[in-house]
Amino acid sequence: MSVQNYGFFVDIPELNVEGLVHVSTLNNDWYEYRSRQNLLIGRKSKNSYKVGDAIEVKILKVDILKYQIDLELT
Repeated sequence: MSVQNYGFFVDIPELNVEGLVHVSTLNNDWYEYRSRQNLLIGRKSKNSYKVGDAIEVKILKVDILKYQIDLELT
């Protein structure tokens, strides 16, 4: 997983791919990016997403031409 201000990239080893969970799909809170800690943290809930976290995702969209996979937390 790598974290950016717009979301985080998740490795799916079973498929040998990486996809993006965009912050706009995190509907339960407003998440801010903390670059020094390399994490996203919820303002109200204090839930955080950082490198090394194990999470469950589902595939929302695959764009073969752009080589992009959009993911969402389950």
